[in-house]
Amino acid sequence: MAMEQKNRDFAGDQWETGAGEGSVLMEDVLIEGTVRTSSPVRLMGRIKGDLLAESRVVVSGSVEGDVSGCEILLSSASIHGDVKTAGSIQMDWETEVTGDLSAQRIEMSGSVEGNLQVEKTLLMGGTASVQGDISAGAVSIAEGAALKGRLEVRGLAEEPEPLRQGEREPVEDEESPVETAPETGGSEE
Repeated sequence: MAMEQKNRDFAGDQWETGAGEGSVLMEDVLIEGTVRTSSPVRLMGRIKGDLLAESRVVVSGSVEGDVSGCEILLSSASIHGDVKTAGSIQMDWETEVTGDLSAQRIEMSGSVEGNLQVEKTLLMGGTASVQGDISAGAVSIAEGAALKGRLEVRGLAEEPEPLRQGEREPVEDEESPVETAPETGGSEE
């Protein structure tokens, strides 16, 4: 019960406990081999193999392999492998990862021994530590966080504003369709 409450406190109600929605692998579960699922999964036990989900993944146990899903929450987790998502990764201060992280957005307070590839924003809390290289669009590092490695901040690419009804795309490098009046100089009679 305490772990369930802690995970809810960490991420709010958006991370359901899994009851009635996907799979829950309890503390006493040990799986040797790859776990594949299209449903949300919550791991409180251990996996010696990869955890590959097409949906949300919550890990508060341990994985000796890669983890992937559309959104990933790591709370009191131990991961020895890469963690990849097209969405976001959230990591609490009790989580340790030995492997690379790849995501659109990462919010972390735990420790990583590996490289981070972040398309958009990396938020490092005061207890976060990274031993490896970081490449991100934008970075926020709180006082107390530690980094041993290279840091590349690319900047966030501006996305064009959507066109309003009736507007046309601007055209670059074309001559203006506006006709000009002929030059009038002095009169030659």
